[in-house]
Amino acid sequence: MVWRVGRVNLAEHLRHGLAGFPVVSGSRWARQVLAGGQVALSLTLLLTAGLLMRSLFVLGHVDLGLEPQRALVVSLGRTPLEILDRFRTLPGVAAVAAADTKPFTRGEP
Repeated sequence: MVWRVGRVNLAEHLRHGLAGFPVVSGSRWARQVLAGGQVALSLTLLLTAGLLMRSLFVLGHVDLGLEPQRALVVSLGRTPLEILDRFRTLPGVAAVAAADTKPFTRGEP
């Protein structure tokens, strides 16, 4: 079966290459505009990805205001409020908190 669009035999042109294929006026200009747009979009995406990677790198090295050397992490299972109150009364304790995961461990056990 041979598909025909207008009066052009596409199968014949595809067999012999597109040389001699009728070009609609303005289609070359449209291809150039589309190709230029693709290049511009690609460069924009690359620049944006680079800036995102740089931002993530910088965020990974921000001082969080926490001194991990002076932090004590205790696993108590369920944490009743009485235990937290007892820790608060210990001398030298500045703050007590309860959490599901260790701070700044990204969910590691």
